[in-house]
Amino acid sequence: QVAHAILYPDNQTYTSWAKLQIAESCDFATDSDFWYHMAFGLTTQVEHHLFPGIGHHCYDNIRLLTREVCAKHGVHHYDVSAKKAFGALWTRWVKGFPAPLA
Repeated sequence: QVAHAILYPDNQTYTSWAKLQIAESCDFATDSDFWYHMAFGLTTQVEHHLFPGIGHHCYDNIRLLTREVCAKHGVHHYDVSAKKAFGALWTRWVKGFPAPLA
């Protein structure tokens, strides 16, 4: 899963489980039906980590709420294009270190 291999936050800097889940997750290509199906509905990794028991068909609606709550509390919510996500993954594999997403 591309979104699992591109972020490596320092887990000592987060004061809550939810903030750590958001920091170590990355939504990608959330507006693409193609990538939604290619990733088996897991283009919304932030929501998948926060709400693992909810079906992936609900995550698209939940991500709008998640973004609002993140903005309200000053928590960065990554949502990048497929090109940026796969570019970061390639950099991780080839160069051995994470590429910045922001």
